[in-house]
Amino acid sequence: MRILTYIETENGKVRRSGLELLSYATALAARSEGEVTVFACGGFDNDTAACMGKYGANRILVAGSGTCPSGITARAFDIANAADQTGSETILFTGSLNGRALAPVVAAKMRAGYVSGVYSLPETTDPFTVRKKIFSGKAVTTVKINTPSRVMVLLPNTFAPAESPVNPEIIHLPDKIDRPGKSLPKGIRIIDHIKPDGQTRLAEAGVVVSGGRGLSRKENWKYVEELAGLLGGATACSRPAWDEGWCPHDGWVGQTGKVISPNIYLALGISGAVQHLAGVNSSKMIVAVNKDPEAPIFKSADYGIVGDIQEVMPRLIEVLKKYLAANRFDLT
Repeated sequence: MRILTYIETENGKVRRSGLELLSYATALAARSEGEVTVFACGGFDNDTAACMGKYGANRILVAGSGTCPSGITARAFDIANAADQTGSETILFTGSLNGRALAPVVAAKMRAGYVSGVYSLPETTDPFTVRKKIFSGKAVTTVKINTPSRVMVLLPNTFAPAESPVNPEIIHLPDKIDRPGKSLPKGIRIIDHIKPDGQTRLAEAGVVVSGGRGLSRKENWKYVEELAGLLGGATACSRPAWDEGWCPHDGWVGQTGKVISPNIYLALGISGAVQHLAGVNSSKMIVAVNKDPEAPIFKSADYGIVGDIQEVMPRLIEVLKKYLAANRFDLT
């Protein structure tokens, strides 16, 4: 089986979600003695190539700044064209914003079967059958793909990165690529990416600390940031906290916000409305702190603390600091 993976790089580095996707592709290819080709867009150097080879990339197609269009349609054309040229039957994307936007367009161009929300290797490849999460992670369904080629989107934090070193072949794409529809309006263009200093990317974070209305006021947002910093995680919030302006714009999680699946989700002062839980149901562990013992969040939480945020958090942070000073552990 020949597999094409679309890998996003950031400042010349491969994101964790990219390593997860490569590991998934390598494990899938191993079932049929296949090979993995990477379509890489963004900054690229020898270290990036070595990293991809470390996780199983047999071949790397490098699109430089001049051949890496920001438009979804143009980039989808390039990916579909790469899949055709390499004879790839399976095209894989991460569950990032770009991945979820590109994948269905590529599937349409290739007339391929499309499945999003995949979280494990296929049960069988003849016929190709995979399991995916549905209803905001509350249920699982089995999907059979009958088309000769298939496009799939892997959920973040569902497949652990695993090294499988090979020496990749690097192919630089031509500076100019003729694409259909060049006369069409350009529409939305990505001008720049701005990432807050010291922040872990929310979709890829192993630990997420989230705050809600129960924080009472903006000054108490410090507990969310301090706890996330101690645990090496990312910050998030519920809709009410976002409405109040306590949380950054990209931190809102829920049914109409971001859907995440961290190893640990800590909910501080969040009641646990069904719309919020729809965005965090895939978390491997949920820990809740709320002063209302009847808060719905406790029904979904693995561990819970009933108490006022301003009383619980200083004590919890103090205990955690002492523990970290004497022990080493990694939750990411």
